[in-house]
Amino acid sequence: SGKDTETTQNVITLLRRFGAYAKENIKQINDQTLTNDVFFLSVLIDDFLSRYPTFLKEEFLKIAELFESTHLDLIASREELKDQRQFFISVKLNRIKALISLMQSGDMPFQDARTSILLMADQIEALKPTFTDSAVLTYFDEQLADLLPIISFLRTSDAKHVTGNFKENFDNYQKRLVEINKVLDLL
Repeated sequence: SGKDTETTQNVITLLRRFGAYAKENIKQINDQTLTNDVFFLSVLIDDFLSRYPTFLKEEFLKIAELFESTHLDLIASREELKDQRQFFISVKLNRIKALISLMQSGDMPFQDARTSILLMADQIEALKPTFTDSAVLTYFDEQLADLLPIISFLRTSDAKHVTGNFKENFDNYQKRLVEINKVLDLL
């Protein structure tokens, strides 16, 4: 309805203003006593994005990442830093799964979901290298392996031009991969 559209536009405007303000000011925070406050804001943003997945768009995910990275920069304890990195990776994996579902159902435009998923996949890769615990890395790698076929498709040049049905385009991509693998097997 018209009121919902107006409310959505107001929320978008406020999020953009909040993001611009945060971008200008949050990196100036260097007081470790504010670590929990920054984390709390990060959780609030995450909660909002989880409740309203239509806002899981690149520009708003970058705002969330800004708070996450600031929080990580303020943490003094290596163990707490490792735990928080694991937490943020888990959040991003859940967001990717939610976006894939929205994309498959047609509730989110393909290109919006694509850019958001690729952004979070890159953010996960940036967070992972600090882990020395092989069990943690294995767990995250297994989670990503389940998502790899879709993420690989989203990284292709074909995906940049998709405007129609996700499932149809993804199925065509997988068929082409099978054909390529058959040819490679013959060589």
